[in-house]
Amino acid sequence: MLKYKDFETLNYMRDIVKSWTEKADSPAIIDNTDFLTGRQCAAIAKAAIDVMEANGTQRGDVVAFTGSDTLAKIPVLVGMFFSGRISSALAPFASAPSRRHMLNESGAKLLFVDRATRHMAEEVMTDKYSCPIVEEESFTDLTAEIDPEELLVHADRNKAGDWNTLRYTSGSTGTPKGMLLTHRSTELMTYNYINRIGGVGLEGRFLCTMPLSSLEGCGMAQMFATSGLVPCIYRGRATPAGILSEMERYRITALFLPSSQMTAIVRDPSFEMTDLSALKSIVYAGQTISPTDLNEAIEAIGGDKLLQAYGQTEAGMLSALDQADHCSGDPEILSSAGRLFFPEDIEIRDDDGNVVPEGVSGEIFVKGDYINSARWTPERSWVSTVQPDGWMATTDMARRIGDRIWITGRKRDMVLYRGYNVPTRPIEEALQRYEGVLDAVVHPVEDSYAGEVVFAWLKLDEDATVDKEAVSDFIQANVSKWSRPSYIEFVDTLPQVSALKKTDKVSLRRWAEERLAEGRVERLKGADGVL
Repeated sequence: MLKYKDFETLNYMRDIVKSWTEKADSPAIIDNTDFLTGRQCAAIAKAAIDVMEANGTQRGDVVAFTGSDTLAKIPVLVGMFFSGRISSALAPFASAPSRRHMLNESGAKLLFVDRATRHMAEEVMTDKYSCPIVEEESFTDLTAEIDPEELLVHADRNKAGDWNTLRYTSGSTGTPKGMLLTHRSTELMTYNYINRIGGVGLEGRFLCTMPLSSLEGCGMAQMFATSGLVPCIYRGRATPAGILSEMERYRITALFLPSSQMTAIVRDPSFEMTDLSALKSIVYAGQTISPTDLNEAIEAIGGDKLLQAYGQTEAGMLSALDQADHCSGDPEILSSAGRLFFPEDIEIRDDDGNVVPEGVSGEIFVKGDYINSARWTPERSWVSTVQPDGWMATTDMARRIGDRIWITGRKRDMVLYRGYNVPTRPIEEALQRYEGVLDAVVHPVEDSYAGEVVFAWLKLDEDATVDKEAVSDFIQANVSKWSRPSYIEFVDTLPQVSALKKTDKVSLRRWAEERLAEGRVERLKGADGVL
C-alpha cells in the first residue's frame, strides 16, 4: 500500500504526461462532440504556465480560477500544478461575499476565468483587493500541439512537500477557511483512489459530473486522468436521468458520485432502460449511506463495481470499503467505512483526549506528514492545525475495531448537501434578520437525492406572519442557493440543553424526522429547483 515514504519524485505528474503521450493523437479529454488530444492538452498546460510567468507570478504564489466547464479547464489546472503555483478555486457554489473573502484572504496574484463567466470575477474585486484577470480564451489555442514530455522540465521542479492548492472549506462559523494541500497529499490520494479501480494504464472514460471550476471537480478529473482514463465533460443539470444518459452516450467506464446521487440513479425510472455495459467502477463518497440504499445499489450495479471512499480535505483519504467488502453480503461490514489505509496513524479519542476502547465512539485523530495541516490565515500566512502531541483532530466521530472503521457522526454543525459542507450558522443569522423572525435554528435532515438538506425552525415575533417560500427565496438570495431551506416549521419555543443553555438541535432534528416520516411537513416548492 502506498504511503508518502514510498515515493521521492512526483509520480502523479509523470503519469499524467505518460497518459497524454499515449493519447498524443487521440482524444485525451472529450466535451460533447469535441475533444483535445494529448498534444493539445500539453500545449494548453504549457500556455497556462507561460501566462503565469508573463504576469509576474512566482513559484509559491496563489493563482485563483473560476468559471464554467470548458474543454481547456483541466489542462489549465494541470499547468498550474506543474508550474509550482498554488491553485485556489473561487467556488461556484459559494455566495459572492464568500468568494470575495476567498480572493481577498488568499492574496491571489492572478485570476483565470473564461469569457462567459468573467462577471463572476469582476463582482468579487474590491478597492481593498484586486488582481489581474486573464480569460483562458486569450491564451488557449485549441489547435496548438506540443510533445507532452516537454512538461516534465516543469513537473520535476516540484517537491513532495510543496503546497499546490489552497482549498477553501466552510467552517462552522460560516467564514470560508483555507487549507493548504501539498503535492505529497495529492499524490497519495490519487493513487489510493485509482489503485483500487485498476491503477495506472487503464483504458476507458471517466464522466466529470462535478463542476470543473471547483477543486473537487478538477481534482477528480486529475486523479482519473492520471490512471489513463479519458475525462468526459458533463453538460446539463446533473439529474439522475441526465447522468444515466451521459453514461450511455459516452460509454463511461468509471464514475465518481456523492453517495446520495448513486442512490438516486439506481432508483430513477430510466435506470433499467440505460445501457451501462461499459461501466466497470463507481467510486462514491461524501455522505453516509444507509444499509437499505447500499444493498439496493449493490443489487442494481453489482458489488464488484463499487468502491466507497472516506476522507477529508485536511486528512486526505483515510479508508475504503472495497469491491470485496461490497460482495461480502455481511451487514456489519457494509455498514462500515471500510479498512483504514494507515491504522497506526489513526486514533479514536473521547472529549478529554483519551483513546477509547475498541467499539466505542469518539473523535477521529490523525497524524503523519501526508496530512494537510496548514491553515491559511487572514494575514496571508499559515498556522498548523496539528496539536503539540503531533495529532490533528478531524471533528468526525467514529468507532473502530481493528483496522475497520464505522462513522457515527460529526462535531461540525453542517448540512452535507451533495458532498458539500453547508454551514448552518450563516443561514441562522440571515433568518434572524428577516422581518418577523425572532429566532431561528437550522439543522440537516436526510434526503434521498441530495444526502442532506436544510430544515429551519422559526420562532416569530408576537402576531407576526411570514411566508415560507419568501423566507426560502431570501436565504437563496442572501446566503447561497445551496443554503436554501427545503423545509420550514414554526415553533413557539426552542428547546434548550439546560446545563449548557444551548439550543437542543438533537431533539429538533428528531422532531423533524418524525414529522417527515408521518408526512406532516410539506417540502417547499422552490427547493426542488436547486437540487
